[in-house]
Amino acid sequence: MPANLPYLTNLKFLFPLNQYKVFTLFKEIKLEANDESLISFPFDICVLDSFFCISSRSTEIKLYDLEGNFIRAIGQKGKGPGEYFRITSIFPVGPSMFGVYDIENNKVIIYNINGDLIKDEKLLINGIQSIRTIVCFENFFFIHSLFNYEHPYYVLMLDSNLNFIKGIVKAEEEYSAYTYRGLFGGGIYIDSIDHKLYEMNSFSNNKINEIDLNNFNTNSLSLPKPNFFTSIENLSKNSPYEEVMEKYRQGTGIFKLFPLENKYLLIMYLIAVDKSSIIKSCIYNLSSGSKIELTNSKAITYSDNNFLFEVVFPQVGDEHNENIYNPLIKMYKLNKDLL
Repeated sequence: MPANLPYLTNLKFLFPLNQYKVFTLFKEIKLEANDESLISFPFDICVLDSFFCISSRSTEIKLYDLEGNFIRAIGQKGKGPGEYFRITSIFPVGPSMFGVYDIENNKVIIYNINGDLIKDEKLLINGIQSIRTIVCFENFFFIHSLFNYEHPYYVLMLDSNLNFIKGIVKAEEEYSAYTYRGLFGGGIYIDSIDHKLYEMNSFSNNKINEIDLNNFNTNSLSLPKPNFFTSIENLSKNSPYEEVMEKYRQGTGIFKLFPLENKYLLIMYLIAVDKSSIIKSCIYNLSSGSKIELTNSKAITYSDNNFLFEVVFPQVGDEHNENIYNPLIKMYKLNKDLL
């Protein structure tokens, strides 16, 4: 990521733009659909080498090539070694390897793309209730997790055997009423070129934390707030449940964030509307100091730092609709002329 990140305070505001003017559809991939290859919603995805690794709550991990051809299922549902029950995160680990976090069994499992089991380790860290994101970098694991009193950090660094090394981003106890009830959003990603980790969460007031992984120095970088942004009020852990839920809905949550080319940042915000929620997004150009609010945000699922990936299930009447359904994967490039 660029060295001039402190200039984020001077980002310019632009009028909201249609998302499909900002992103150019690069490729649309129809995943092969048969009895062996079906996946179900909800799901998670990562791109590894020339393959899509896709996990879903009710089926095995499925591997497809970049043309959508089904290659194999990996692992199986269960509670034994190499088995998983409810995957909430899937992530690249190294050459031809990926990992998953199974929240039901509280463990990390690593496979290679041939389906071989590489590692199956319980996550034995006191106080950890839930994990938002896991990333792996140079044989270390970084987990994005809720505040807890034993490890009061939003980011924990673990060794290759999942042993705790250190906390990196200090968590704010004044928001513990929300995290105590599992209300937490945001994400982490790593700039492997500059050896920096970036963290953002629903309570950071639209700031992103930049951590130098060489010396663990941390900078808090302020992003200009979008027009729709409302900060979440701090509340103590003993606040009534109804008040906590209402205050959280009144604020703007961070849903996900995705890097592009180590220069741009897509932030997806979660906004409560009536009894449901909608997603609004912004693209930040971290070099030139520009920002675009998107008017019709879609649920981007993954970024490999070069492309954004959207996973879309066919609707009734869709030309792709068949008797057996699998989603489409849409790959987008950023239209940098607009930024």
